Amino acid sequence: MRGELDEIRARIGAAGDDEAALRRVARRAARRHGRGPDLSAPLALARKLWAADGAERSVAIGMIAELERFLDGAHWALFKRWTEGCRSRRQADAIAVEILGAIVARDRTFVRVLRHWSRSRDPKIRRAAVLGVLLRTRRMGDAEAALSVCEALMRDRNPGVAEAVERVLRESAEADAEATREFVERWRGPRR
Repeated sequence: MRGELDEIRARIGAAGDDEAALRRVARRAARRHGRGPDLSAPLALARKLWAADGAERSVAIGMIAELERFLDGAHWALFKRWTEGCRSRRQADAIAVEILGAIVARDRTFVRVLRHWSRSRDPKIRRAAVLGVLLRTRRMGDAEAALSVCEALMRDRNPGVAEAVERVLRESAEADAEATREFVERWRGPRR
Protein backbone atom coordinates (compact mmCIF):
# COMPACT_ATOMS: atom_id res chain seq x y z
CA MET A 1 0.00 0.00 0.00
CA ARG A 2 2.92 2.34 0.67
CA GLY A 3 3.87 2.45 -3.01
CA GLU A 4 0.29 3.11 -4.07
CA LEU A 5 -0.05 5.84 -1.46
CA ASP A 6 3.16 7.51 -2.65
CA GLU A 7 1.95 7.33 -6.26
CA ILE A 8 -1.40 8.91 -5.35
CA ARG A 9 0.33 11.66 -3.37
CA ALA A 10 2.57 12.41 -6.35
CA ARG A 11 -0.51 12.68 -8.59
CA ILE A 12 -2.18 14.95 -6.03
CA GLY A 13 0.90 17.17 -6.04
CA ALA A 14 0.77 17.39 -9.83
CA ALA A 15 -2.97 18.15 -9.75
CA GLY A 16 -2.60 21.04 -7.31
CA ASP A 17 -5.95 22.69 -6.61
CA ASP A 18 -7.55 21.57 -9.87
CA GLU A 19 -10.78 19.83 -8.75
CA ALA A 20 -11.21 17.99 -12.05
CA ALA A 21 -7.66 16.64 -11.85
CA LEU A 22 -8.19 15.54 -8.23
CA ARG A 23 -11.37 13.73 -9.31
CA ARG A 24 -9.36 11.89 -11.97
CA VAL A 25 -6.82 10.85 -9.32
CA ALA A 26 -9.67 9.57 -7.13
CA ARG A 27 -11.30 7.67 -10.02
CA ARG A 28 -8.00 6.04 -10.94
CA ALA A 29 -7.40 4.95 -7.34
CA ALA A 30 -10.95 3.60 -7.10
CA ARG A 31 -10.63 1.62 -10.34
CA ARG A 32 -7.79 -0.36 -8.82
CA HIS A 33 -10.17 -1.57 -6.12
CA GLY A 34 -13.59 -1.47 -7.74
CA ARG A 35 -13.89 -5.08 -8.84
CA GLY A 36 -15.79 -6.41 -5.85
CA PRO A 37 -17.58 -5.65 -2.65
CA ASP A 38 -14.52 -6.06 -0.39
CA LEU A 39 -13.67 -2.48 0.60
CA SER A 40 -10.94 -3.27 3.11
CA ALA A 41 -8.05 -2.15 0.85
CA PRO A 42 -9.64 1.07 -0.51
CA LEU A 43 -10.92 2.02 2.96
CA ALA A 44 -7.43 1.51 4.41
CA LEU A 45 -6.01 3.69 1.66
CA ALA A 46 -8.73 6.30 2.12
CA ARG A 47 -8.05 6.43 5.87
CA LYS A 48 -4.38 7.11 5.19
CA LEU A 49 -5.30 9.92 2.79
CA TRP A 50 -7.85 11.27 5.27
CA ALA A 51 -5.18 11.45 7.96
CA ALA A 52 -3.53 14.20 5.93
CA ASP A 53 -5.55 17.25 4.95
CA GLY A 54 -6.67 19.34 2.02
CA ALA A 55 -6.40 17.72 -1.39
CA GLU A 56 -5.62 14.28 0.05
CA ARG A 57 -8.96 14.34 1.86
CA SER A 58 -10.72 15.36 -1.34
CA VAL A 59 -9.19 12.37 -3.12
CA ALA A 60 -10.19 10.05 -0.25
CA ILE A 61 -13.80 11.26 -0.53
CA GLY A 62 -13.79 11.00 -4.32
CA MET A 63 -12.31 7.51 -4.24
CA ILE A 64 -14.94 6.21 -1.81
CA ALA A 65 -17.71 7.99 -3.73
CA GLU A 66 -16.61 6.08 -6.84
CA LEU A 67 -17.05 2.84 -4.89
CA GLU A 68 -20.41 3.85 -3.36
CA ARG A 69 -22.23 0.84 -4.82
CA PHE A 70 -20.39 -1.34 -2.30
CA LEU A 71 -21.13 0.84 0.75
CA ASP A 72 -23.71 -0.06 3.33
CA GLY A 73 -24.73 0.83 6.84
CA ALA A 74 -21.59 -0.75 8.29
CA HIS A 75 -19.63 2.21 6.91
CA TRP A 76 -21.96 4.91 8.24
CA ALA A 77 -20.10 5.69 11.48
CA LEU A 78 -16.78 6.21 9.68
CA PHE A 79 -18.25 8.78 7.34
CA LYS A 80 -20.06 10.55 10.16
CA ARG A 81 -16.66 10.95 11.86
CA TRP A 82 -15.23 12.28 8.61
CA THR A 83 -18.06 14.80 8.38
CA GLU A 84 -17.50 15.93 11.95
CA GLY A 85 -13.77 16.32 11.25
CA CYS A 86 -14.14 18.34 8.06
CA ARG A 87 -12.84 21.87 7.98
CA SER A 88 -14.02 22.33 4.40
CA ARG A 89 -17.74 22.73 3.70
CA ARG A 90 -17.17 21.44 0.16
CA GLN A 91 -15.68 18.22 1.52
CA ALA A 92 -18.39 17.81 4.17
CA ASP A 93 -21.05 18.30 1.49
CA ALA A 94 -19.37 15.72 -0.76
CA ILE A 95 -19.44 13.17 2.06
CA ALA A 96 -23.09 13.93 2.80
CA VAL A 97 -24.30 13.83 -0.79
CA GLU A 98 -22.00 11.40 -2.58
CA ILE A 99 -21.24 8.88 0.15
CA LEU A 100 -23.94 8.98 2.83
CA GLY A 101 -26.52 10.02 0.25
CA ALA A 102 -25.70 6.97 -1.86
CA ILE A 103 -26.38 4.71 1.13
CA VAL A 104 -29.67 6.51 1.83
CA ALA A 105 -30.66 6.27 -1.83
CA ARG A 106 -30.36 2.48 -1.64
CA ASP A 107 -31.74 2.02 1.87
CA ARG A 108 -34.58 4.28 3.00
CA THR A 109 -34.21 3.16 6.63
CA PHE A 110 -31.28 5.58 6.94
CA VAL A 111 -33.71 8.49 6.58
CA ARG A 112 -34.49 7.86 10.28
CA VAL A 113 -30.82 8.44 11.10
CA LEU A 114 -30.84 11.68 9.11
CA ARG A 115 -33.94 12.84 11.00
CA HIS A 116 -32.04 12.18 14.22
CA TRP A 117 -29.02 14.12 12.89
CA SER A 118 -31.30 17.05 12.03
CA ARG A 119 -31.63 17.65 15.77
CA SER A 120 -27.88 17.78 16.40
CA ARG A 121 -26.30 20.79 18.09
CA ASP A 122 -23.58 20.75 15.42
CA PRO A 123 -24.63 22.74 12.32
CA LYS A 124 -22.25 20.65 10.23
CA ILE A 125 -24.19 17.51 11.14
CA ARG A 126 -27.55 19.23 10.58
CA ARG A 127 -26.41 20.33 7.12
CA ALA A 128 -25.17 16.80 6.38
CA ALA A 129 -28.55 15.43 7.49
CA VAL A 130 -30.49 17.39 4.94
CA LEU A 131 -27.96 16.94 2.13
CA GLY A 132 -27.86 13.21 2.87
CA VAL A 133 -31.41 12.86 1.51
CA LEU A 134 -30.70 14.83 -1.68
CA LEU A 135 -29.82 11.86 -3.93
CA ARG A 136 -32.81 9.82 -2.78
CA THR A 137 -35.08 12.74 -3.56
CA ARG A 138 -33.48 13.37 -6.94
CA ARG A 139 -33.12 9.77 -8.10
CA MET A 140 -36.25 8.24 -6.64
CA GLY A 141 -38.59 11.18 -6.34
CA ASP A 142 -38.91 10.55 -2.61
CA ALA A 143 -40.24 13.95 -1.54
CA GLU A 144 -41.64 12.41 1.65
CA ALA A 145 -38.14 11.51 2.82
CA ALA A 146 -36.84 14.99 2.02
CA LEU A 147 -39.67 16.72 3.83
CA SER A 148 -39.34 14.48 6.88
CA VAL A 149 -35.67 15.46 7.26
CA CYS A 150 -36.35 19.16 6.56
CA GLU A 151 -39.11 19.25 9.22
CA ALA A 152 -36.79 19.95 12.15
CA LEU A 153 -34.67 22.41 10.15
CA MET A 154 -37.24 24.79 8.70
CA ARG A 155 -36.47 27.52 11.22
CA ASP A 156 -32.75 26.78 11.55
CA ARG A 157 -30.85 30.06 11.81
CA ASN A 158 -27.54 28.74 10.59
CA PRO A 159 -27.06 30.09 7.02
CA GLY A 160 -25.37 26.88 5.81
CA VAL A 161 -28.18 24.71 7.10
CA ALA A 162 -30.85 27.06 5.70
CA GLU A 163 -29.17 27.00 2.28
CA ALA A 164 -29.08 23.18 2.31
CA VAL A 165 -32.77 23.04 3.26
CA GLU A 166 -33.64 25.33 0.35
CA ARG A 167 -31.63 23.14 -2.00
CA VAL A 168 -33.39 19.96 -0.88
CA LEU A 169 -36.81 21.64 -1.00
CA ARG A 170 -36.15 22.55 -4.65
CA GLU A 171 -35.42 18.88 -5.37
CA SER A 172 -38.50 17.88 -3.41
CA ALA A 173 -40.63 20.28 -5.46
CA GLU A 174 -39.35 18.60 -8.62
CA ALA A 175 -40.41 15.22 -7.21
CA ASP A 176 -43.78 16.28 -5.75
CA ALA A 177 -44.68 19.93 -6.22
CA GLU A 178 -47.99 19.75 -4.39
CA ALA A 179 -46.68 18.04 -1.25
CA THR A 180 -43.72 20.42 -1.10
CA ARG A 181 -45.92 23.49 -1.56
CA GLU A 182 -48.26 22.32 1.22
CA PHE A 183 -45.28 21.63 3.49
CA VAL A 184 -43.76 25.09 2.91
CA GLU A 185 -47.13 26.83 3.33
CA ARG A 186 -47.70 25.01 6.62
CA TRP A 187 -44.39 26.42 7.86
CA ARG A 188 -45.20 29.92 6.66
CA GLY A 189 -48.38 29.86 8.70
CA PRO A 190 -51.70 31.42 7.83
CA ARG A 191 -51.73 34.35 5.45
CA ARG A 192 -53.29 37.59 6.61
